[in-house]
Formats: sequence, C-alpha cells, structure tokens
Amino acid sequence: MKKLVITLILMCTLILTGCEKNRLVCTLEDESIKDIKSKIEYTFKFNEENVKEVVMTTKITLTGDYNDVVFIDTYVEMANTAAATYNKIEGATATVSNDKNVITLKVEMSAAAMSNEDKKTYGLDLTKDNLKKDLEEAGYTCK
Repeated sequence: MKKLVITLILMCTLILTGCEKNRLVCTLEDESIKDIKSKIEYTFKFNEENVKEVVMTTKITLTGDYNDVVFIDTYVEMANTAAATYNKIEGATATVSNDKNVITLKVEMSAAAMSNEDKKTYGLDLTKDNLKKDLEEAGYTCK
C-alpha cells in the first residue's frame, strides 16, 4: 500500500509539473532606470530539440514619479502597439493587461503554425542549447 501511495504521488507530480527536460525558462530583469522595473521571461517548450511553443511575458512596473496616469497610459499604448504587431503573425497571439502600475504584454507562439521565415526571425528554428546560449549571452538567466 505504501508503494502504491508513493507511486501515485510521483505520477501526480510529473503530471502537474511536466517534464523539465523539454522546457527552458529564461529571465531578464532590469532596474537601471529609477522607478521603472522591467522583467522579460521566455518559457520554451520543446519536442526533442525543436521549439514547440514559447510564451514571452514582459512586465513593466512603474513606481515613484512614473506611477502616474500619463506614464502608465504611454506604456500601455506601447504594449498595445507591440501586441498588434505580434497578432499579425500566423501562430502568434498577444494580449496586454494593466493592473494599476503594472503593464503586462504576453505573447504566445506556436512554432507548428508559423512560417519558416517567422520561426527564423524569432529564433524558434534554433536548438535548445543554441537558444540558451544566445539568451545567456544577451544577459538572460536560463534554467
């Protein structure tokens, strides 16, 4: 009975967390401008070595002097412009949300639905190791 319970727990854990070897998460945080914090996170899912899908989440947090309607509206407008550009790409969906002083741009891409040119443009034609290398060279932390 004890072995059965342990086996069930392990199976549930694998189902809920997924297989980590087929996933790569890369994050870049920037606070170089006082009162503006940005965080970009890419979550890649792979079929073997090929990118299956990616979710890019960009969060901008405005505080202090920048926690103002004018600045917030400006950043929301920039995020909406970026989302409109992504939404023109086959296989990509972008949304923008604004929670007080936190503006979030979320882009989801399915490599299978994208053209080869778009895959190349967004690096989705690279292997997992090459993606990780390129992003780490750009300052991202990858796990």
